[in-house]
Amino acid sequence: MHDVPEGHRIAVAPIREGEVLSSWGRPFAVAVADLAPGDYVLSDRMLGVLHTRGVVGQFPEPNVVDHPLEPCTLDRTTFVPPEPEQAIADGRTFLGYDRGRGLGVGTRNHIVVVATSSRTGAFVQALEGRLRDIGRDGRAGAGIDPLVTVVHTEGGRRRLTHNRELVLRTLAGYAVHPNVGALLAVDEPDGGLGNDDLRAFLSANSYPSTGRPLTFFSRSRSVEEDLQDCERQVRAWVPEVAAERTERPLSDLTLALQCGGSDAFSGITANPLAGAVARQLVRRGGTAILAETDELVGAEQYVVSRARSADVAQQFLDTVARFNEQVGRHGHSAETNVAGGNLWRGLYNISIKSLGAARKLDPRLVLEHVVDYATALRDRRGYIFMDSPGNDLESIAGEVACGANIIFFTTGNGSVTNFPFVPTLKLVSTTGRYNLLPAEMDVDAGRLLTGESMDGLTEEVLDLSVAVSSGQRSAGERAGHSQVSLWREWSRGHGEPAAAPEEALSEPETTGRPLPVVGVPAPELVARLRDLEVPRDVGLVMPTSICSGQVAQRVARGLSESAGPVPSVAFAAPAHTEGCGASSGASEQIFARVVIGHARHPRVRHALMLEHGCEKTHNAYFREVMVEQGDADLAEHLGWASIQLDGGIDAVERKIRDWFVDPPVLEQAARPLVIGLHAVGPVPPGAARGMAQLAAALVRAGHAVVVVDGPQGLLRSTDFTDALLSSDPEPTLRHGEAPDEAGMHVMAGPGEDWLEAMTALAGAGAAAVLTHVDRLTVPGHPFVPVLQFSTDSYTVEARGRDLDLGLPHAAEGMAPSDVLALADLLAQAVQGQYEPEAARAGLTGFQVSRGGLGVSI
Repeated sequence: MHDVPEGHRIAVAPIREGEVLSSWGRPFAVAVADLAPGDYVLSDRMLGVLHTRGVVGQFPEPNVVDHPLEPCTLDRTTFVPPEPEQAIADGRTFLGYDRGRGLGVGTRNHIVVVATSSRTGAFVQALEGRLRDIGRDGRAGAGIDPLVTVVHTEGGRRRLTHNRELVLRTLAGYAVHPNVGALLAVDEPDGGLGNDDLRAFLSANSYPSTGRPLTFFSRSRSVEEDLQDCERQVRAWVPEVAAERTERPLSDLTLALQCGGSDAFSGITANPLAGAVARQLVRRGGTAILAETDELVGAEQYVVSRARSADVAQQFLDTVARFNEQVGRHGHSAETNVAGGNLWRGLYNISIKSLGAARKLDPRLVLEHVVDYATALRDRRGYIFMDSPGNDLESIAGEVACGANIIFFTTGNGSVTNFPFVPTLKLVSTTGRYNLLPAEMDVDAGRLLTGESMDGLTEEVLDLSVAVSSGQRSAGERAGHSQVSLWREWSRGHGEPAAAPEEALSEPETTGRPLPVVGVPAPELVARLRDLEVPRDVGLVMPTSICSGQVAQRVARGLSESAGPVPSVAFAAPAHTEGCGASSGASEQIFARVVIGHARHPRVRHALMLEHGCEKTHNAYFREVMVEQGDADLAEHLGWASIQLDGGIDAVERKIRDWFVDPPVLEQAARPLVIGLHAVGPVPPGAARGMAQLAAALVRAGHAVVVVDGPQGLLRSTDFTDALLSSDPEPTLRHGEAPDEAGMHVMAGPGEDWLEAMTALAGAGAAAVLTHVDRLTVPGHPFVPVLQFSTDSYTVEARGRDLDLGLPHAAEGMAPSDVLALADLLAQAVQGQYEPEAARAGLTGFQVSRGGLGVSI
């Protein structure tokens, strides 16, 4: 005998080997052995999840395998469109912000500050810190909600990216969104995507002028001067933005439907309930948007059966085919969308997951339109499907850009997801999970399992939706929690050959052996760099996925501001966008390496891993990876906390604070001191040769030097490579890998995005990163000193206050004293005697690369 985890399936009738197992009338598995009534339906993949989660006991051998996905085709000759339902004219209304001139109705009224690209994300976050009072506690007057920001990972590269139009569509949708009372877009000159691009896109695609404040700000001076300018601008808007709500019909509501952390009950309770409420809204003239293309793979036939016409049905199938083709070009399959957390909670494969997700489309509704990601709906109304990845936050970002002014987020495990300027109602699938997270969840859909009627609960949730649309705070708004992620860039475009699966799932081989160095540095330079000691002064709260990032930052900030239980350390929490909703293989390996590398970092004295609870890279995942890598001792010295399993945001904050009262000190493996060298923009010959001298001196002093490979940066400068190396600079380390040997190392790219390069260097254990910058400055790292110097005269003149060292006279050649000055600066930063300018200004960033073939799924 054995226990069967909640939500997992058992046979209810005899099943013979070779027979098909079905759910909701669709096949999902094939028996590979006879099953008797009561037998646990167990696949090899599910057995692996049980082991990962530490479940012990006697389990049977796997007795089923996944049923092959059956392609869905449309027969136009037999297609019969569904009959639309009769409209409801009951005059129900809500209180909203009428923007007039057909510009929609807001359910909220926020001032929004947007980072046009990832380059200005840290600046926007610093600005948010100065403007926290706006719209809070009535201090800025009635009729205005708290100021919020949109920071994302995209547009930071100089080259054109495959997702460029998607990013511009999304930002354009935010600029005209009815919940936005005013918007400030901030860009950085010489970036890959900027305000001029956004202006041109708005004009070329006939986005309407809203009459509300919309300002495009390009950074041109020091951080402090630019922050002051932006703050003055935003504060001047407050009286103009404040407005009053008026009565509006429910036809002015546009509902985004999304799911995350799904379980076996999501398709029975939360998703059908969301679909039922969407039906009531659509019948009153409102709009609902379904998304997550790959989470409908396996349920296409059901969606097609509800299409308004054969043309709409074919559009949907074409969208699914296009998504599958894109994922296939990167060596992956939509079947990998099912995360470990989904499996653990009874979703055996993509067919089971999709059939449950499709229930957000009520069987009485008609699918009216199919649109691309973030497309402005304009005159499209009714029930709509929008193309998007299954990544929850990336999908929500597109639905909001379409115009959604309220969000339903259905969840099995209790995802705490919220969007900054659109209220999110979270419908949880079981009462047990609702009771665990009462402050985070809005609706207990599990009541449907204990006798509550669907009609009664539908009316209750519709009433709640009206109240929240009229200004009542949602659970997420009360918690002050929100997140944003745009559909991330992918590396291969249409027409490029598909990657082999093994290429996507593995990384290039590297030796770990340093490259031979030919440079002979001055003895006094080497002497300055010997015997450097790194202070162990960081308490790390490390989010294991995107959804625990903001909570981790909130916890770390609270620990720092309260004199903390460990006064001798500074607390840090590097928020990021990974750990869920992305493909597996090499990109997952990069992410795991970077996260574990930060826990191992020589500056980290104590560290705790914070999971959201439903992602693929949860706490149990990282424990298993550490044990497999021979780091069981590291796992034992870490703290572990879970937003979901520990009872929500407030409860997990208390748990983390208690853990840091007497945390174990992490043991550090014997490794060489690591210094990262990097360059953003062109590197003049003098700067390149000077950095080569410094690198040679660091190697002679017994340290490891790491440079990230990529289409730009130091390794593209022959002045640097010729002065330092006797051979071609082939990668010696994988992306984010720490060197075991001292010497000169090249880390495998991509190094084109400077923020991803900095993050990888920190994950490799860099005690400091020295960067030459040209025309701009960059954010630092949450706890690794990032030093910036420039030999470009314009940069020194315009951004001198943000540089750690300006050497405008050294573009063609550095004097020995210049290189010594760099060495002194580096030595002071490594030993904690100097704080870089970016850190002093509060500008820090963190972004994990997905490698060459990672994609959103």
